[in-house]
Amino acid sequence: MRLQVPRRFLTLDLMKGIGLLFIFYAHLGLYWTNGTWESLWEFQHMLYRPIGPANYTICSIIGLLFSLSKSEYIFALKGKHPRNLSRIIKRALIFTFIGSLINVTYVWPELFNPAYNPWYTVLRILCSWNIITFIGVAQLVVYFTRKLNVKVQMILAILPIVAYYVMAPIIIDSFGAYGYDSYKDALITGAPMNAPIMVYFLFFYQNSMAPFFPWISIAIFTSIVYGHLMQSLATGRIDNLRHAIRKVKYVSLAFLVAGIVLGIQFSYGTFETSGYGRLIADEAIRTWNPAWPGFPLFLHMNHPTNMIYSFGLMSLITMFLLERIDLGGRQPPWLKSIAVCGKYSLTIFVTHGVTWLVPLSLGFFLFLPVFTVVTISVLLLVYYWDKKHKGMGSIEWATRRLLQWEPLAMKWQRISRLDTPGPQQSWHVESRKS
Repeated sequence: MRLQVPRRFLTLDLMKGIGLLFIFYAHLGLYWTNGTWESLWEFQHMLYRPIGPANYTICSIIGLLFSLSKSEYIFALKGKHPRNLSRIIKRALIFTFIGSLINVTYVWPELFNPAYNPWYTVLRILCSWNIITFIGVAQLVVYFTRKLNVKVQMILAILPIVAYYVMAPIIIDSFGAYGYDSYKDALITGAPMNAPIMVYFLFFYQNSMAPFFPWISIAIFTSIVYGHLMQSLATGRIDNLRHAIRKVKYVSLAFLVAGIVLGIQFSYGTFETSGYGRLIADEAIRTWNPAWPGFPLFLHMNHPTNMIYSFGLMSLITMFLLERIDLGGRQPPWLKSIAVCGKYSLTIFVTHGVTWLVPLSLGFFLFLPVFTVVTISVLLLVYYWDKKHKGMGSIEWATRRLLQWEPLAMKWQRISRLDTPGPQQSWHVESRKS
């Protein structure tokens, strides 16, 4: 069966756009709160967090798999080999650079602390895993692992989860010995820095959006689950589309159930308890009973079971929408207005932090209408920017041009290779009746 597959999946932009709205809600709720609804904010954040890091990782890796498969297919028809690796490396470097600039604001107090080793400070800037830094590295990892045997990929995906459980008790013991404040999730100023604590802040830090361990597993899981489907869609041919889609749904559902079952145990927190402290805050709207022994592990930010649950949930939603919107052709105009925010999600994410400078202190019921007005204004502004100026000046616009940039020496070398006669290769492309 021959498929008319779109050049760009609207579903991926839509999911990123929706995720961006929730990120707006979470961050503006932190910036503009008057401190009377911490419990409500934490409870909401606990429920909708999968649409943040898990959603962005899944959408980015699906887009990468489709792009790589399509590029390889087109170049194969021409008898050439695509230069995908250089583009992936460039993109990873660009994302790491942008992410590091954001990280400087996060670790600013540590930059001038003489108790910290300068090399550690540099690593903290590079390895404070905001979603931009993480996706840049995750795409590079997936590029090198996607064509490995599925069993090997599964082992590589499970190893970060194993590393989490192995390192957790070692790091927690170091916290007790070196004065780590688990409630505030901060190292006591001037406390000595030993190897386990350095490893924690570089790879396990719970206040990161997507710490490398265990979140790199979700990128490899996405590659395993969606690899064959994206390859088939990129070539426009698939023997049984419904069967392939159903398979992805069943696997996603299995991840969702596994995350809940494995993480049903209640806990106050593995590395830190600040989230639980906010959840039971003594306020007018208290959302959690302090008599309960914590809350389920699959709802704990950055716990392996939370990652597995989040992957299953967001993969199921993404596949459901992909089937109906892109492959089913159901694309009402209001979807596109939200999806355009996903198209420029990187620019919006980087710049939305300026709202922190707005000195507002709002209760929850006043925050809601203010948030609604700000969100609608951003949607209209971005939609106009895309329609009128095609996103000119955005980070996405600049990234595309950097990825297309080629040094003059390399360009002449490529032209000379094209002019040089070489052995002819024949490529057989299978054709089927629609």
